[in-house]
Amino acid sequence: QGQPQFTICLFEDHSFNQTPPWPEPIFRGQRNLFYICIGAENTAVADLDKGFAIGFLSSALVQDAKLLRRTFIEGLAFTLATHGKGATHSYIHASAVARGNKGLILSGPADAGKSTLAYAFARKGFHIVADDVVYLRKGDEGLTAWGNPWRLRLVPESIRLFPELNRIADVLDPTHCCEVVEIDLEDILPGCPQPCCEPAAVFFLDRSGGPTVCHALDPGEATKLMARDLIFDAREVMEMHQGAWMKLAQKGSYTLRYGEDLDSVVETLARLLPAVVAD
Repeated sequence: QGQPQFTICLFEDHSFNQTPPWPEPIFRGQRNLFYICIGAENTAVADLDKGFAIGFLSSALVQDAKLLRRTFIEGLAFTLATHGKGATHSYIHASAVARGNKGLILSGPADAGKSTLAYAFARKGFHIVADDVVYLRKGDEGLTAWGNPWRLRLVPESIRLFPELNRIADVLDPTHCCEVVEIDLEDILPGCPQPCCEPAAVFFLDRSGGPTVCHALDPGEATKLMARDLIFDAREVMEMHQGAWMKLAQKGSYTLRYGEDLDSVVETLARLLPAVVAD
């Protein structure tokens, strides 16, 4: 209702001739400006303070639905929501799963197994809220975690870990930007996507192997870990992020070391937080 918080205008320019194979996307930022390009022609610029973005794209890129959505539509929308003076949400490099309205945040760097672990939880009856980035918003009703759960990106190794994925292996095409496969979560687990939840705890993943071990973590240390991927921003935006991270950390912060026995991770967190995972 009312005026939109963000406006994104993308135009198809028929004079552009660039076609696949596409080069890697380039992302750059300078103060309130954010820039995306793929090759010499496909470009977009966002004013993060004013919540406005504009871009011009070749016909071939417009027809590439995955690349268009992931790089330009989602890339611009999520950046506008989390950076600059117009930001409305904070962010954390994590996946998130939920039962009912209560969620668990699983944070870690690349290759920590966030998406794979989220899928392991989903097989045990959880909903997936996010597979790579969680967006946090503080409101009158407390802290809410949001995600983009309809498409799940998994490394090819996941097909070995989850035998049921073999039946769709022939339709799992590599994405443009990294060695992962993207699946429509509704095709695999109907009803599993859930776009938001109330976070109950955050777990920092350590995929170093061995038995599953979980230890409590000081909220201050947890906040520092969440700030690992922080991009410098205006003072008031940095304060917003720090406030959201501390609020999440104070709900419950833990380190979680695990190996390939993903079911033991689900069982460990079920014992640790029975009220969260109860039916």
